Amino acid sequence: FGDGEFSARIPLIAQRNDEIGACAISFNLMADKLEQNIGAHQRLMADVSHELRSPMTRLQIALGLAQQNNINEALLHKHLQRCELEVARLDEMIANVLSLSRMENTISQIELMFVDLKQLLILCIEDAQYIANEKSITITFHYQRSALLQADPNLLSSAINNILINAIKYSHANDQIKVHLHKTSSHFIIEIIDTGIGVPAEDLAKLFEPFYRVAQSRDRATGGTGLGMAIAKQAIVAHNGNISAQNNSENGLTVTIELP
Repeated sequence: FGDGEFSARIPLIAQRNDEIGACAISFNLMADKLEQNIGAHQRLMADVSHELRSPMTRLQIALGLAQQNNINEALLHKHLQRCELEVARLDEMIANVLSLSRMENTISQIELMFVDLKQLLILCIEDAQYIANEKSITITFHYQRSALLQADPNLLSSAINNILINAIKYSHANDQIKVHLHKTSSHFIIEIIDTGIGVPAEDLAKLFEPFYRVAQSRDRATGGTGLGMAIAKQAIVAHNGNISAQNNSENGLTVTIELP
């Protein structure tokens, strides 16, 4: 294991009913988690390398076209605009990767305080409505009463904003997005319900993986960087919560957040 063979496990000794057996079981559990974490980071690095290649290639092409001889001013401006767009996309992707990495490695360092979940959601919805207005989408909020819990407001806002932006992105013009907040005996439940294109059933489990996009063409115009939902998941996990998604019976997607 120390030499990098992360699939190594302690076999028969773990069946002993004494301290050595308990130690062996603990080692195997640790090894499982380390193997999963290292594998996830290796996949993330491979995905980042792949994702960076496309905007870098387009940037190089645009720069090459902009440097052509006898190019007119209108074409030069067009190519420089493309360069600016690709640089902005690279900047967004790098910022999101850093944010995801930071949350994966500093989950225990969140700053907890008492937060009114209803007010936090109202602020998130107000921010998202500005973006939704571009597609004439209305976001409605349904709640029972104020909901106090201990949370990191910035981290929680980041998660909810990412989910709302995702819902807006995949909703049709003039659609409605509903946000529900209710309480059970042990959890606060937030549901964000859209009437967009939904997610293929076989891909629902991948929705919160880095760089997953609903659009199979991987078109950035609709798919973004593919990191928003992964960032949202890490923020919810940091609060010992759970996040899941399911397709609605008619159309669209419901993302459910459970916070203790």
